Amino acid sequence: MTGGLAWLALANAGLTAFGASLYMGLMLVVRFFLRPAWKSLTVDTLGTFFGIPIVAATRFFRIMFIPYLLSSALLVWTAWGHEAAVVCALVAAACYLTLALWFQLRMLPVNTVLLSGKVTDNGGLQPLLARWNALNEVRVVVSCIYWLAALGFLASAHHIWEGLS
Repeated sequence: MTGGLAWLALANAGLTAFGASLYMGLMLVVRFFLRPAWKSLTVDTLGTFFGIPIVAATRFFRIMFIPYLLSSALLVWTAWGHEAAVVCALVAAACYLTLALWFQLRMLPVNTVLLSGKVTDNGGLQPLLARWNALNEVRVVVSCIYWLAALGFLASAHHIWEGLS
């Protein structure tokens, strides 16, 4: 890989690692810091303490969907021919697609109900939050694997590092 292409490949790998770090960081914050606080949510506090962060994160990841998807595809392309790098790139791409599809197909319907105003009593709220948290556990695990794969790519992409000199 030549110098210019190596720099572009490294920048793309950096974007993938950034995306994986951001996703994993958010999932860990939700898991270890927000989730315990959300056990005390009521119908009256749901919009502020659950809705605002969830809507903001959803908006951000919708904007970043195409850049992160393209970055994952480019990662596979720049890894081609280098076995360990290809494995890491494929795992990272698969994790990203899993995260996007899991949210769209499994989590978004629960978000929609939670944020619709249709939940009018606290007794109905807690089972929905429990369902949301159970579904989110998948994202916690997959985002950690995504992060490991993105860093694994950086560590195993010797052809990129050699092209930088």
